[in-house]
Amino acid sequence: MNMQPWFAMFGHALLMPSKRMLRLLLIGVAIAGLGTGTAACRDRTTPEVESDEDVSEPERNLTFDNITLEQSGEDGDVVWRMTADRAIYSQDRQSADIEKPSGDFLRDGKPTLKVQAESGKVLNDGERIILKGEVIATDVESGAVLRGDEMEWSTGEDLVVVRNNVIGTHPDFSIAADEAEISLDEQRIEVSGDVVAVSEEDNMQLAAENLVWFLDEERLVSDRPIQIQQTEGRRVTGRASGDRAEFDMASQVARLEENAVIIAQDPPIRVEGDFLQWNMENNSVRANQRFTVVHRQERITMTADQGQGNLETQVFRMNGNVIVDAQQNQGRLTSNQLTWTIPTQEILAEGDVVYRQANPTFNLRGEVAEGKLENQVIVVSGGRVVTEFVPETAN
Repeated sequence: MNMQPWFAMFGHALLMPSKRMLRLLLIGVAIAGLGTGTAACRDRTTPEVESDEDVSEPERNLTFDNITLEQSGEDGDVVWRMTADRAIYSQDRQSADIEKPSGDFLRDGKPTLKVQAESGKVLNDGERIILKGEVIATDVESGAVLRGDEMEWSTGEDLVVVRNNVIGTHPDFSIAADEAEISLDEQRIEVSGDVVAVSEEDNMQLAAENLVWFLDEERLVSDRPIQIQQTEGRRVTGRASGDRAEFDMASQVARLEENAVIIAQDPPIRVEGDFLQWNMENNSVRANQRFTVVHRQERITMTADQGQGNLETQVFRMNGNVIVDAQQNQGRLTSNQLTWTIPTQEILAEGDVVYRQANPTFNLRGEVAEGKLENQVIVVSGGRVVTEFVPETAN
């Protein structure tokens, strides 16, 4: 980003531009023996300097109180504007130490991010800003607030980076991380390093190494392994994980991809697949790719091409190449569709139903099957029902 030439005003005196292209407006009183405002009014140009020996010490190390600094882009729009209790400039006037800085980053003349800190540095003629100590960065549009130990901004990068002990707050949730990158033009914050996001209102917690927070869309995205917990008071009622995930804060829907797992605690149900959608508001699960449901206590496993279920009512509807395995009696049922009501252990299978059981050994074929796997009562009906008994082989 090309910057406009800079100038500094203290009282009414005018200093000439520095070597780099930065515009700094300094409003305050020079305290390092720079003379009075009346004297400065009589000379609005910097005196010519023939040698370093002619430059007085106050001009080598300029100190200002209650100042305002700002920088403009090549289009003339202000990029950032900051006030400080004090600024101490280096001899070459390329950098300055600032105390109690507070200000805005702007886009199209409007503030997008407000920042403040205990101290800071303006480096390379304003091309880099570092703030330290109790840093607070507030997104104007969303109201999201990030706090940390250090903040950095550089020309050409529309990013403000907040580092170390980062705590973010939002009306919907809070977030903790090692680092946060705030995009000034995309309404986007990327947090990384031991990220934990908590929503007290929705009883939800996310943990990941990296999260991208889209502020205007109220959406969290992670391209790395993530873990989600659902709680009720201090009790964990559900867990989920995946190699990638997306969470919609408004609808409370988590979309998990690759090695996705959702686990309900009571009853102990485990749902696995490469794409799972978990609606945490009504505690429902949906899959549009092949997935598996496991009831650990009953030792029943169901697999299908797609389906949906509710972890609250404990009813699952499976579609496409359905396979049900019951370990207790070594039974297997296959069908095109199946409804499983877990509290009553009832199943309703439809379309090309085949039921095989090992103990006692027999096969059933038909269009519809109803019954309970736990007590091995299955009724097959519809179309031409075929029953096959497999006699035991004598030893």
